[in-house]
Amino acid sequence: MRHSLPTSAVALCLAVVATGVGAASLAAKPSPLRITAPGRAFQGKVAVVSVNSTSFSCKLSVRYANGDKLTNMFPTTVQKAKAVWKWSVADFAPAGQARLTAACPGGKATKSVIVVGGLIAPRVEVVKKGFSARVKGGSESVSYGLVLQNTSPNGNALNVGVLVNFVLPDNHLIGSASSQIPIINAGSSYNLGGEISFIGAPTIARLEISVDPGGRARSDKVVAPGLDNVHLVPSPFEPAWLGSIEGDLINIHPTLTLTNTTMSCVVFDANGNVLGGGTGSGYFKLLPGTRAFFKLASGLDPIPFTQAASVAISIIPQYQTGG
Repeated sequence: MRHSLPTSAVALCLAVVATGVGAASLAAKPSPLRITAPGRAFQGKVAVVSVNSTSFSCKLSVRYANGDKLTNMFPTTVQKAKAVWKWSVADFAPAGQARLTAACPGGKATKSVIVVGGLIAPRVEVVKKGFSARVKGGSESVSYGLVLQNTSPNGNALNVGVLVNFVLPDNHLIGSASSQIPIINAGSSYNLGGEISFIGAPTIARLEISVDPGGRARSDKVVAPGLDNVHLVPSPFEPAWLGSIEGDLINIHPTLTLTNTTMSCVVFDANGNVLGGGTGSGYFKLLPGTRAFFKLASGLDPIPFTQAASVAISIIPQYQTGG
């Protein structure tokens, strides 16, 4: 004898089955990816960022306020069902709103973070430039000088590259000279001098300058030696031309012995125009508070002595730190 369920009971069974399938589907659906990060990240500090994923293949990217990017950072650890990054915010990371993007298998998430800090990346500008040319026999010597300024108030510029092009009246180049400056302190200037020679007597119309600011560091300033009795000396053999820059070099560091110096200078006329520049160095040991005679003679003889009125000197010192 066959029995059949009432229509209402069949409908109830189907509803239960349908409800069970829906619950199973909802349980299997993964949670959306979410980034957990502080609202502010500070220059020179570490910010902890995480996402709700257990995959080491997750990647974190940062887009700074100025458009610079930091990409493809993999998690430092995966713990407690989270992929975790320790984001080292650079000393000179651009301040302002940065956008974090995390990409994991099956999802992507973004979050905005404010980068806070007062460190300003160094920027080196050419404040003044000039040159003097002198024909000697079948060749021409050109003395050139540049005054460079690091405009950052708190970031030293490291290993600054300088390219000087010598331009003819038709805009063609006749020569180039390159230099590398180990450091220009924050808010400070550097006086770069040099000399270049050409066959014949080409007419130099202007200087074309390219500056690579190089690396950067917080402004722990290098203590430069002091100068005294600085004076311009004509050439003993050709008194119409500048022969040297001479004076006293003083170690004003309170504790360290000065072992050597690299010196560069720019020479100006009475109106402050650049006539050229030169270089020199000294290798000696100066105890704190002692002094020695210095002389810069390289690159100066194309400068007419009667036009030279003043000089600015920059010094890169090295100190004895061991023993």
